[in-house]
Amino acid sequence: MIFIVRIIKDPEERKEEIINAAEELFIAKGYENTSVNDIVAKVGVAKGLFYYYFKAKEEILNAISQKYIQYITGKIKKIVENEEANAIEKIHRILETIINQFGLQGKGIKRLAGLFNREKNMAIHSRLATKMAAEISPYFVSIIKQGVRENLFKTEHPEFIADTLLMWAVSLHNTIKIPIGSGSEIKLAAQAAEEMIERILGAKPGSLNLLKYFKSISDELSSF
Repeated sequence: MIFIVRIIKDPEERKEEIINAAEELFIAKGYENTSVNDIVAKVGVAKGLFYYYFKAKEEILNAISQKYIQYITGKIKKIVENEEANAIEKIHRILETIINQFGLQGKGIKRLAGLFNREKNMAIHSRLATKMAAEISPYFVSIIKQGVRENLFKTEHPEFIADTLLMWAVSLHNTIKIPIGSGSEIKLAAQAAEEMIERILGAKPGSLNLLKYFKSISDELSSF
């Protein structure tokens, strides 16, 4: 007699498998060219199980983005906890981490990120940007307080400053249009942004040296 052993996986483990499979397919084939049937076939589960976890394919975008938020937040946490770097160095490393997340992992992830700039996905786009800002806010407060101790920044309101800068970043993130303008327009906008941030933080003019990071971000966005 042959016994068939059925492997029952933890629900969260199975959900993670579906998310990972969808992410791989979206990057390889494109979001529009990937069906729910493709996703369940890759995982080897029934279609009904997909709908047990997700009402529609669009919800997978939300779940995948949550993964990236957790990943980036973890990276930021490590940067902030590094006692050898000063406050400005930590800001630079955070910007490099964000740029590399979309710049060095190939066009597939860029295509996936570009989905959120489409009108029908803007609600998800806005919600996730706001959520990420809320999660990383304590780390930016920590950096600002460190900068004050190091005499790099001058402010008595680090919590308010961190929330203000992040709200501005979220607003910019949610309203940005692609393509985002000419090279001269980008340079002027970057200079204005750097000046504004330095004034809010009470930093010396030119001390943040953020222009190269703003240029890298604009280059990545323009390549979508």
